[in-house]
Amino acid sequence: MDPSTYKTHTTTRGYTYAYHRTPAQDARKPTLVLLHGFPSSAWDWQHVVAHFAPLGYGLVVPDMLGYGRTDRPTDPAAYVGSGLAQDVVDILDAEGVQQAVVVGHDWGSRVASRIANLHPQRVRALAFLAVGYVPPNPTFDPVKLAAFVKAAYGREFFGYWGFFAQPGADKVIEKNIDSFLSLFFPHPPELWIDHVGPAGKAKEWVESNRQSDPPAYFTPEVKEHYKQALLAGGLAAPLCY
Repeated sequence: MDPSTYKTHTTTRGYTYAYHRTPAQDARKPTLVLLHGFPSSAWDWQHVVAHFAPLGYGLVVPDMLGYGRTDRPTDPAAYVGSGLAQDVVDILDAEGVQQAVVVGHDWGSRVASRIANLHPQRVRALAFLAVGYVPPNPTFDPVKLAAFVKAAYGREFFGYWGFFAQPGADKVIEKNIDSFLSLFFPHPPELWIDHVGPAGKAKEWVESNRQSDPPAYFTPEVKEHYKQALLAGGLAAPLCY
């Protein structure tokens, strides 16, 4: 997206966000808030912005905390859902947007969920991509979740979380960034069954610098964008989610 369309705002928590802004050109059209996931940035929504902006919709598309040109704290406490939701609401306040259609993808769905929970008056509608509504769960236990999923489906889904939580995981990924990108944008996508879901397998893949063929959408230009965007700020902050 055109860098000239980006603005910055420092939230009440003290974090400075960078975000794309297109004001609504049609009073009948709502503003869309697009919240990306891992390992991404506002850039992921470029084609969505290109579609909706000419139709008169407003758009607020932030680099989420830890990504792009937004601040990158490395304290996991900074990424609590209620805080991230407040950050987005602060941006809406700065832009004079009272209500919006909030769209979340992946970890962005968690933030969209908290906006709906804690600031329902600001939500005109919700949409979730890849990950559905995430209810509040202050006693969330990833070990119990992993056991439940394996019992229910016969295999592991979230084994890679353990790798991401290990000290030094960011450096392992940065050292083998091509391998990491080939695993998280894989062809075929079924690679995730054996190399992302099971505990230890994602780390094994990345540390051994294995690579898969890219899918058609992951062109050399797209790959280079992700590579440079992630390496510019490092992976320590994105892994805090």
